[in-house]
Amino acid sequence: MRLRRRQSPSQSLFDPEKIDLVTQDASGGANLYVVQDQPWIAGEAETESLEQKLRTYASFALEGQMHRMYPELRGRPWKIILDTYVGPPPAACWERLSALGDAIRDLGGDLIVHEMAIPEPPETIPPTIRTRRVGRRWPEGERVDL
Repeated sequence: MRLRRRQSPSQSLFDPEKIDLVTQDASGGANLYVVQDQPWIAGEAETESLEQKLRTYASFALEGQMHRMYPELRGRPWKIILDTYVGPPPAACWERLSALGDAIRDLGGDLIVHEMAIPEPPETIPPTIRTRRVGRRWPEGERVDL
């Protein structure tokens, strides 16, 4: 696993033009990962950049770009997973994420926040702290297995 170097808070905004990682899960579905390995700055600009990135991911899954790049994922279920190594998103961000989680669900996808710890050597796989489905329909975030 390779993590980005620590950057100043002004550089920790999400790049809405970049898809961080796409994988296929054991059932054949698409997992689209957003990686957060910088400290949360709990600002409006950060929340806005995350929302834009998640919208980019939903468009990627729905408008055919994912299917052109990964034809084996055509017609398969998809989910966006926010992998965070630095704790859950700030409280102010959760309300916007919840609304977006519901919209993504209505489009046929899913939004999941996956909190992990940075592995200590010699471990290479990060231990999961908590995994939650995001949306207003899921009180306190429904726990899910990945």
